[in-house]
Amino acid sequence: MAGLNQIEHIVVLMLENRSFDNIFGWLYDPMNQAPFNKEPPANFDSLYGKKLANLAPSGTAVSPAKGQIPTDPYPDPGEPYEDFYEQLWRGPDASR
Repeated sequence: MAGLNQIEHIVVLMLENRSFDNIFGWLYDPMNQAPFNKEPPANFDSLYGKKLANLAPSGTAVSPAKGQIPTDPYPDPGEPYEDFYEQLWRGPDASR
């Protein structure tokens, strides 16, 4: 592959997908007021009706839940390297 030896740096940009889930994740839910108290359209990928969870450092499954403040995720997934590594690999970085 010509040119690969000229690459000096690779930058990985990772962005959170908080905005959609925080604002629209519970848009269609039977507990909402009309007109958003029905099942979502087939092409609407939301949190409603799904059994999703992340593992906390303790190993406990934490499911998404409705919050009152859109800018306040709960639980906060943590953004330092150690937290990110644990989210990806489900355990602490043993090399550190």
